[in-house]
Amino acid sequence: MIGGHLRLVDAAANAYTVWMDGLRPTRIVFFAGGRLYLPLHRGRILATQLKDLNVACDVISFGDPYLDKKEFFDTFADHHGNCNVCYVPPESSVCEALSRSQIIIPRVGGGSSLPPSPSLSVQHDKTKKIDIYVKAPADSADDKTDCIFCQRVLLTLQEKDVPYKTTFIDLDSKTGWFDETRTLPLISFDNVTWFSNSNVIVDLIEKKYPEPRLVTPPHLAYLGLKILPKLAEFLKSKNETDENDASKQALLDELKELEVHLSENGPYVSGEKITAVDLSLATKLYHLEHACWRYKKWAVPDDLTAVQQYKKLLFDRDSFENTKPRPQNVNEGWRQRLSLK
Repeated sequence: MIGGHLRLVDAAANAYTVWMDGLRPTRIVFFAGGRLYLPLHRGRILATQLKDLNVACDVISFGDPYLDKKEFFDTFADHHGNCNVCYVPPESSVCEALSRSQIIIPRVGGGSSLPPSPSLSVQHDKTKKIDIYVKAPADSADDKTDCIFCQRVLLTLQEKDVPYKTTFIDLDSKTGWFDETRTLPLISFDNVTWFSNSNVIVDLIEKKYPEPRLVTPPHLAYLGLKILPKLAEFLKSKNETDENDASKQALLDELKELEVHLSENGPYVSGEKITAVDLSLATKLYHLEHACWRYKKWAVPDDLTAVQQYKKLLFDRDSFENTKPRPQNVNEGWRQRLSLK
């Protein structure tokens, strides 16, 4: 594991010669939390060397708001299971990055901590339902999950017209096997190997079901990443005076940044076609709309016209209609998470 300024080749060499005293490791984990100084071809060289030595490698990449490192790691990743790359939102702390990675949290089911089998890189048969475990609704009267990350995955499956079977997990009465992971959603394409972390799952779905294409251009993937933590801070705020509420202003600043981008590049983040970042934003904006009104009597300002049009565009999609939780479910979920009144 390394942090700070990222020099992968030097780090790998040190791991082999110094830390492990020349003993050949079978798996190396890189914790990539800093800037990248290596050209793409060095990544290919290192990946080839590790593969020749039969050394598996995992990368946890975070602190990368513009995804400058993603292209490098995509050249580094071996699609036959020798290398896994987990991308963690840049606002995450070190502990959050570790806990959200599929490397630290093992996959459950058959072969919990093993890398994906070679067959996972092959397109999946769309006639076969895949299994997905999601958080049970906070409001028992609803039949949709109130988990933002779970709905994001369901939206992706809906947009790609992939059949799936949903199973609810009650977080207050978890089963024994689920206690090993403590994270949702969970997905399996073969009912043997299970994957967690919505970022990982969405990436897997894109590789297995490439049409319609939902890949977001790397330089746009950062948009809206801070909306969710800013929303939580605002909902928790005890400040009753709007003009002095820094948490409200911080959330508004994130929405204004989105407004500027959509005004110049919309209707979707990447232009005319919806991509993965839009599906992620759809769930966040839906929760923002209902939770902010319920607990703060605040709504997205009308003068953010591009954001208002964007919300309507997303919420009117069939995929969203099929997966959205009831407003009461959203509000109850936030009440439970943040102990709101």
